[in-house]
Amino acid sequence: MRKRLASSRNNLSNTFTCKNLVHVENPPIKKILIERYQSYIDQIHSLKSKIELFELQDEPAYEAWMKKNFSKIVTQIQLIKSQSSELQGRFTEAELIALRYGISLEEAYQRVLEKAEKAEEKKEEPDSEDPEENSFRDSFEKTFGFRPQRSPKIGSCNQKRSLKETYRYLARKLHPDMRTVSHPHWDDLWFEAQFAYQTCNLEELNRVALIVEAHESVHSNHPHLSTVFKVNIVFEKQIFKLESQMRSLEKGPAWEYMKALTSKEFLKVFQTKTKNRLDSELKEAQGELKHYQTMEKDYRPANKSIRENKSNSKSKPRVKKTSLEDFFSSQQ
Repeated sequence: MRKRLASSRNNLSNTFTCKNLVHVENPPIKKILIERYQSYIDQIHSLKSKIELFELQDEPAYEAWMKKNFSKIVTQIQLIKSQSSELQGRFTEAELIALRYGISLEEAYQRVLEKAEKAEEKKEEPDSEDPEENSFRDSFEKTFGFRPQRSPKIGSCNQKRSLKETYRYLARKLHPDMRTVSHPHWDDLWFEAQFAYQTCNLEELNRVALIVEAHESVHSNHPHLSTVFKVNIVFEKQIFKLESQMRSLEKGPAWEYMKALTSKEFLKVFQTKTKNRLDSELKEAQGELKHYQTMEKDYRPANKSIRENKSNSKSKPRVKKTSLEDFFSSQQ
């Protein structure tokens, strides 16, 4: 019996992964959940600090080195890729128009070109502000002392209400002037809440609200195990995302450049490697652009004939419709 109890206590960490677990208010489970919660916070903080340091120091250094040595090739590749992506977008739009209206690809491509010309000539008109949005921003400014940015348009009214309510709740809890309890990670959560509101991400706002509730419950005398358990699951997903992001950064060229800075020989090898990589990318981009240009040449003659037919139809004089009296008089 004692062996079974010992094995069950050792395997408590594995049982917490179950979604349908019923929490019992006892000290060992509380201790394990809170310890796991704090260890997850430390892991997230360390991973975020590593990524921020890489984005603020290592990536700008790599970009400056690339600009110094390979600026011409990089700009050439970017221009060619933008041209090929523009042509590809036109062709896909023409195919969709041809399928929808049952016309030829040449005529559909002509419509796409005309639409692009009109879009360049037409100036963008500013959207009229929503009065409900303005009233929400005014009331928010009165209570918190700053005016939030206008939230983007979303579909249903219930989503708008829940978005604003959760943002108000988080502003009361996380804003530096409104905080009752200070926590080292609450600045990051406040920035995440602001970004989620600006991008209209309700799921992210709810995630931040759940973390805030868990913070308060852990530091209280009677923590809620259900909220702590839910937040631990959220933290596990966040750690997995951050670790995958770190792996992708380690595979990138900026990480390799920072390693190559240790010696001059490694830097020379890395320079030749990047030059070969950029040359191959340039060749691929040029081949792709040539392929799309040949496709466009196939469309162009048909477009000329369509334009000529339209101009001829416009130049022809219209025949006046005769009345019934004129018709019978002409026959007599």
